Amino acid sequence: MVQNMENKSLLNKKSIDIVSGLTIRIPTVGEVLDNEDIYSTIVSFTTAVPYQYMVFLADMDIDFTTITDYDLFLMLFPVYQKEDLSILFGNLDLSDFYRTKNPQNDTWILYSPQNDLIIDELVYHLLSNAILAINQTEKIHRKMGNEKAKECAIEKARRKLERRARRKQKEESQFEKLVVAMVNRSDFKYDYDTVMNLSIYRFYKSVKQIQQNIAFENTMTGVYSGTIDTSKMTDKSSLSWIAK
Repeated sequence: MVQNMENKSLLNKKSIDIVSGLTIRIPTVGEVLDNEDIYSTIVSFTTAVPYQYMVFLADMDIDFTTITDYDLFLMLFPVYQKEDLSILFGNLDLSDFYRTKNPQNDTWILYSPQNDLIIDELVYHLLSNAILAINQTEKIHRKMGNEKAKECAIEKARRKLERRARRKQKEESQFEKLVVAMVNRSDFKYDYDTVMNLSIYRFYKSVKQIQQNIAFENTMTGVYSGTIDTSKMTDKSSLSWIAK
């Protein structure tokens, strides 16, 4: 049975039931810090869009504008399914999933005989949306105006990847920087010890709220000093201190 997340708060949740037999854990800040590389990898391949993998797809002679997010997920899944994915998938063993056709509608699915579990396009979208919600992020979709724009985008992305490879050094953890920044704000009520037990969802919701507080305070300072005219603001979200 497909689970419906609509209008359900995750503030008091430690996991999300996607379908029977498939549950997503909501890890803590401490767990993510200890497993940041694999966590980032899982979030990436379960929520990725073809635009983000345009170079990888181009090298396989696949036009990234012609495949769906689900198509990309089916391609990436075998690369990662034998890794330790327990930080998000708990005790579920994903190693025996294989790609096959659904006899009912002739569409591609992933099937696990061991768990008698099917991941079809609907389940994928529920899974992907749950992980996006946990991490308070959205998919990045870009439209290409023409073939020239597409080629330029691919070459730009390729140069970026090459520069990163030439550095040959591990990039500093952006998540650690965010944790440090939050702990050192007076309006964040957690210290280095207590923040580790905070769910990643609660942490990111707190980040967004504090960002809203800053925007609101800056806007009100401008309003009171006369440098901001609220009637001319196209985006009025900063007029409220409550984050969307």
